[in-house]
Amino acid sequence: MFVVVCYDIPDDKRRNRISEILEGFGERVQFSIFECDIKPENLKKMKEKLTERSEERRVGKECRSRWSPYH
Repeated sequence: MFVVVCYDIPDDKRRNRISEILEGFGERVQFSIFECDIKPENLKKMKEKLTERSEERRVGKECRSRWSPYH
C-alpha cells in the first residue's frame, strides 16, 4: 500500500519526533512529506506511534482514479 504522510507542526521538538517516527516507515520527499510503501499491519503501527506523539494526524493513500483520505 502506498501512503503519503504530511504535517505542519510549528514546534521544533515535536516536529523532529514525528519525522524520526516516519523515517522508520518511509522516505522523506520534502521537509514535511513522507512517502511510504507499507503493509497494512505496519500502517496500523505507524498510525499508533503518530497518535502517541500528536493529537491530530492525517494519512492519505493514493488511488488510481483520485486521492482519498485514509484515517
